[in-house]
Amino acid sequence: MTQLDSPSVSVQFEQLDRTTTRLKSYTIDSAYMVSTDAFSFTLYEEDHALVQNLELQPVSITIDGNLQVRGRIDSTEVGQGPGWTVKCEGRDYIADLVECNVDPALVVNQNMKLDQIVKLAAGPVGIAKVSYDASQWRNARTGVPVDTTNTPKPFKEKPLKDYKTNPGEGIYQFLSRICARSGCTLQPTMERDSVLLGAPDYVQAPAYSVTRSAENPTSTKNNVISAVARRNYSRFPTVMLVTGKAGAPGASRQTVSATSSSNGETLATTVPSNIQETIFALLPEDVTIVSSRILPKSNTVTTNALYRLVYMRDNLSKDLDQVMNVAARAAAERLKDALQYTITFRGHKDPTTGRTFATDTIIDVVDEVCNISEPLWVERVTFSYEQGAGPTTSLTCWRPGSFGIGAQE
Repeated sequence: MTQLDSPSVSVQFEQLDRTTTRLKSYTIDSAYMVSTDAFSFTLYEEDHALVQNLELQPVSITIDGNLQVRGRIDSTEVGQGPGWTVKCEGRDYIADLVECNVDPALVVNQNMKLDQIVKLAAGPVGIAKVSYDASQWRNARTGVPVDTTNTPKPFKEKPLKDYKTNPGEGIYQFLSRICARSGCTLQPTMERDSVLLGAPDYVQAPAYSVTRSAENPTSTKNNVISAVARRNYSRFPTVMLVTGKAGAPGASRQTVSATSSSNGETLATTVPSNIQETIFALLPEDVTIVSSRILPKSNTVTTNALYRLVYMRDNLSKDLDQVMNVAARAAAERLKDALQYTITFRGHKDPTTGRTFATDTIIDVVDEVCNISEPLWVERVTFSYEQGAGPTTSLTCWRPGSFGIGAQE
C-alpha cells in the first residue's frame, strides 16, 4: 500500500519497552506559539492487557522514522469499537513544566544567564540541558536537512537581573515571561532532558513548495486538498508606546530609540526598527499610516490616514533592551494577523523534497487563488489520520518577520 493509504506511524511506550503501529486514527498538533504539542491516537490490540493502565505513560511518536513528539499520556477512553480499543490523549514533555509550579525556594541571583535560570527552575522535572540550535531538532522532524544562515542570538550570553516567582506560578509560565523579555521562546527538543531557547528562523531555505492555479484551483498537484488565506487588519498597530523600569535613578542608560526620565523610567517611543519595517511591508496598497506619535495637545487630526497607538507598561523589564523586546512581541501579536495562510495536504510529506512537514520551516507558496506569491513561515502543523480517509497534514503559515520575537539591533 502507498504511504497515503497506510502511513508509517508508530508509538513507542518507553517504560513498557514496546512499540506499536496498530493505530486506527491519530492526530499530532504542533504550534510554535502554543506551550505544548498535543496528540491523540486510537489503539487496537488483540490482547486486552495491552490497552490497560496506559495513563501517564511516556511515549514517543514517529512518522516514517522521524521523531515528532516525546510526551506523556494524559487521559484514556476505553470501550469504543469492536475488540480491545483505547483512545489515548496527551501532550509533549513540556506539559510537565506547565503543570508543575515553581518551588517557592527558587532564588534567581543577579547576573545569572538565561540557561542557568532554565536549568534551575526546570531541573525538578528533569531538564538538565539547554540548546540554542533549532536546526538540529527541525532536521530531526523533517528527515531531510534544511539549510539555514541563522546565527546565535544575543540572549545566549547576556546576564539577566533578578526575577521573582509568583505563588502558584507554573515553571513554564515563569520561564516564558523571562524569555519574552530576552527576545526568545522556549521550545521542546527531541530529548526529554533538554529545551530549546530560540526565535523563528526566517532566513532558512524553503523546505517545501506549493503551486495553485486560478484556472484550476482543484488541481491535485502537490497533493493539495484545500487552501485559504485570511487577512485581518483589525488590530494592526502603527505606533508603539512601552514604558518600563530601567534601573535606579542616576544610573547610566541606553538610549537607542528611547528617552530616559530622571526617576529611572525608560520610555520606548518607537517600534523597534525591524518591526517598523515589517509594518510598512505588510500594508495593503494605497493605504497611508501615521507612524509617529500624535500628542493630544498637538491639534493634529488624521482623516484617511490610519493611526493606531498601542500603549503598554511593563514593570518586569529590567533594562531598555527588555522593554524593546516587549514592544516587539506586542507588535508581533497584532502583525501576524495581517496574513494567515492555511493549507491542507494529502499525506505527511512534501512530494518533491521528501521532507516531513514541521513547524519553524519555510514553504514557498505560489497561490493565484489567494493572491500569494512569496515564502511563508510555518507556525502550526497538524497531522491526522482516519481509517478509510487516509493521512492529511494542515499547515498554518505566516509572513516571515511578521512575528518578531525580539527587537533587532
